[in-house]
Amino acid sequence: MFQYAFGRANAKRLGVDLKLELSDPTLGIHNGFELTRIFNVQANEAMQADMEAVLGIYKYRIIHKALKAMGLNTIFKSPYIDEPHFHFPPTILSIPDNSYINGYWQSEKYFKGIENIIRSDFVFKLPMSQLNRDVAGRISKTNSVSLHVRRNDYANNSSIKAKHGLLSLEYYQAAIRYIAGRVEQPKFFVFSGLNPIPLSQIRIVILLDVFSSITMHRSALAYLFTF
Repeated sequence: MFQYAFGRANAKRLGVDLKLELSDPTLGIHNGFELTRIFNVQANEAMQADMEAVLGIYKYRIIHKALKAMGLNTIFKSPYIDEPHFHFPPTILSIPDNSYINGYWQSEKYFKGIENIIRSDFVFKLPMSQLNRDVAGRISKTNSVSLHVRRNDYANNSSIKAKHGLLSLEYYQAAIRYIAGRVEQPKFFVFSGLNPIPLSQIRIVILLDVFSSITMHRSALAYLFTF
């Protein structure tokens, strides 16, 4: 969503179409690419011809990597725009048309000024199921806290685990204690892709005196535990 918002902001500034490359195999780790199915996003998939038109010889990424490694990427301009670091660099807001942008772009500063457009793009297309409506009602009526337990790909995919790491049980326990000490009667909604088998692990993560009950709601692809 952050990647889309960054691309959308630049496309609007330049008055051009936004196209998304969807060939990254990591998209298949979860449910595939779902932005256009779920939301009213304004983008199309970049076809092979689009990629070649923008990248030229740089469609062979090794050329870009080699020039960058030798410090020659400022002399031989590449259409690749890599996120330089995780925090916000203001200069990135002036990227030109016909650019291939690569990164996470996780800052609201990248789309400051078009917040309403982004909110409109991220309106759900489909009505919520009755279960989701019930949960949404409970969330709105309590001091709700969302906690995401992500383990499936982080735990089982060695390359992803090596890059992002895996949060420990102690991390979740400390986070819950921190919130519980600052929010009156918090209600934790724990979202996870875990199936019911490791439910005991989730219990270990959130086992605190402030919780008295547990219920589980299952969909085809995700699980919600509430406490």
